Amino acid sequence: MAARQPPTERVRELVVAAGRGAGKDSIASFLAAYIGITFDPRGKLRPGERAFILCVAVDKAQANIAFRYIAGYFESIPALASLVSNVGPSTIELRNGTTIEVAANNFRSVRGRSIACAILDECAFFRDESYANPDVELYNALAPGLARVPGSMLLAISSVHKRNGLLYQKIKACHGKDNSSTLAVMGTTTDFNPSFDRQIIEQALLEDPERFGAEYLCRWRDDLSTFIDRLLLGAAVDTGVIVRPPLAGVHYVGGCDASGGRNDSFTAAVIPEALPVG
Repeated sequence: MAARQPPTERVRELVVAAGRGAGKDSIASFLAAYIGITFDPRGKLRPGERAFILCVAVDKAQANIAFRYIAGYFESIPALASLVSNVGPSTIELRNGTTIEVAANNFRSVRGRSIACAILDECAFFRDESYANPDVELYNALAPGLARVPGSMLLAISSVHKRNGLLYQKIKACHGKDNSSTLAVMGTTTDFNPSFDRQIIEQALLEDPERFGAEYLCRWRDDLSTFIDRLLLGAAVDTGVIVRPPLAGVHYVGGCDASGGRNDSFTAAVIPEALPVG
């Protein structure tokens, strides 16, 4: 599923693209609890400072589900219950100086924290009316907080969706590559959860192969491309080219598309008006 050799040491980022029903919530909640109780604050926190284990969900409803999973570990295991100093509506404070917090996606609300671990649950489906890629905005907002805590870790775990955003970028850049800082894993529902009913998957694929191919088989959706198909666009791009010398006899035309708001980019291009004949 990683298509590479196992890393020789702990990575800073773990990116998991997994099919629906693979057990992503179980993995995220377990890691949040585990990292919280095993965190050693010595030499990492200032007096009075707390390290946060942030579990960020798509919305409030999903955040509530994730919090119940995490709280369940501390409620059902007496040894873990003794580590808890306080429980709030969406937080669990532990006696070792860590706070496990579950919240809905909002890149503004995660600022100002020292973060030992950030878990982005179903990040391919984060929504924000103000930004085209709210998962990327959140990732950028989390980076300074993660940098404050030595040995911190980010986990992005989600089913796949469109060919853009944080999950797609990380899988494309790191899957199958021996990257020392990022481990990218990709697999179907049954790769992660062999007990899942395969007949349900087969029936769903017959009904809608594009939609349920993404849900269960971890295949990126090509029917949700914006304007131009990303694969077609990628095939027309020469990577690594920074400068091209002008060709003699060719007349070039420059143009630009200025940014009309905060959600799009300023773009400029110089193209040949016509290629020479003969």
